[in-house]
This record gives sequence, structure tokens and C-alpha cells, in this order.
Amino acid sequence: LLTAAAVLQRERASLPGRVVLLFQPAEEGAGGANRVLGDGLLERFRPAACGGLHLWSEAPTGQALITDGAFMASMDLFEIVVRGAGGHGAIPQSARDPIVAAAHLVTALQTIASRSVDPLEAAVVTVGRFRAGEALNVIPDRAELGGTTRSFSRAVQDVVAARVRASAAGVSATFDVHYRRKTIPLVNSPRYAAIAREAAAAVPGITMGPADFRTMGAEDMAFILDRCPGAFIFIGAGNPAVGASYPHHHPQFEIDEAALPLGVSYLCQYALRTLRSLAVHGG
Repeated sequence: LLTAAAVLQRERASLPGRVVLLFQPAEEGAGGANRVLGDGLLERFRPAACGGLHLWSEAPTGQALITDGAFMASMDLFEIVVRGAGGHGAIPQSARDPIVAAAHLVTALQTIASRSVDPLEAAVVTVGRFRAGEALNVIPDRAELGGTTRSFSRAVQDVVAARVRASAAGVSATFDVHYRRKTIPLVNSPRYAAIAREAAAAVPGITMGPADFRTMGAEDMAFILDRCPGAFIFIGAGNPAVGASYPHHHPQFEIDEAALPLGVSYLCQYALRTLRSLAVHGG
């Protein structure tokens, strides 16, 4: 983005409008987009449109992934504590085993996507943590589990959140649910997704990927797109020849740096073409 800023600055006199550049802060779960929105970003600059770019190691270098509508998922986190009454493993009848209840809960949570969500929609419920007990012959008094939920619409996001709580209530009378809404679905405007495709096609070295690509990954750029129409795209940066063959957040994650100048050119093209569209058609 800094390099794109330098290029656009050199062409500033010929630009048919103003470009505002945002270095996205605290995207990884810390709510940076909401912080800059709360600080008056849109009120201060009043942009008519916005755009963003994410490199993607799971696509080959230079492949552009641009989709109309829902492109990335919502992301919520949940933590559930199931409380029981501990006891000796040899006399389970004198205890209330929270591990058995929590194990049933894990299974129940897996039915949310298949039985509570419209089959034509999409949802993910993943339990990524389960903790209970220390000794092999002792029934503990509590079990803890936690995970994440994903969806491509706010309506499904609401259904899943409600069903997580209902599932916990269905297996135990004594439980606590801590459910955190983190991001909403990231939705691209068809108008600006079309401009993004034109911009990508104008950059030598960029090829177009599947037009219907979506990912259950999440991005807090979704909050900015919810307030300002635009397009967020991926440009591939995967290349086994340089070790860039691992998914995001993998300990050996790497990108093919050949994707960086492609991203610079794309951002400049998107900014210029969006300004021209706004000058002609308004926004």
C-alpha cells in the first residue's frame, strides 16, 4: 500500500478525485476496523467507495479471486463451561459427570449446520478446545470447551449463535456460555467487484481465478464494506518453488514475494478505475 501511495502521488494531478489510504490496524481478532470507524474514519473523509487486497497463499502467484456478494464469512467465538459434581471414577453414581455432558454437547453442536441451517446456506461450527480433569481416576467438577462459528449471512449467524446456547442448555442444567461476535460476513458490491475484475485484468501477470470463490475465513474489513460499498479481493501468493505452499497461520507460512508488485499495480488500477466510474456515474 505504501508503494501504491507513492505511485498515486506521482500521478496526483491527473487523478479525477481523491484517494484515501488506510493501513488496516489490528485485523487479527482485535477489532481494528471498528476502532477506526468509531474514531470517525468515514465521517472525516467521506469516501464514496472502498477497496482492499489480501494475499492468498492457497492460490498460485498472480491468480485473482474476486466474487460478487458474500466473499468471506462471519466469525464468532464461543466458550462453554459445563458444571457437574466431581467424584471418584470408581463410583460414578455419586457424581454428576461434566465430561459425558460436554462430550454430548460436542456432538450436538455438529448438528447445528446440518439441522438448524437451511441446506442452501452455509455454516461451520468447530470445537477447537476441550479441557476437563487431571487425574485418570477422578471425575472432575467442570469441563470446558470452545470453538468458532462461521457463516455467509447475518441471519444464519444469528441462528447459529442461538443454537449454540440452546445446545448447551440441552445437555446440562448448570452451564455458562460466553459467546463473542467478532466479525460480520464480508460482502462485495457487484458494481465494485466488476471494477476490481477490470483492474486485475489490466495488470500483466495477474490471471483470473474462479468467479464464485468464497472462504470461511473472516476479515474485519467486512465492517468497512458494510458502511462503504466496495470490493475486497485475494491475489495468489502461493509457489512451492519458494516454499510458499502452506496455509495462512501455519508455522511455516510464507508468500511468494513476486506477488507484491502485482498487488501494487492492482491497487493503483482499482483506485484509478473507481475514481473514473464515480466521476462518470456518481456514487
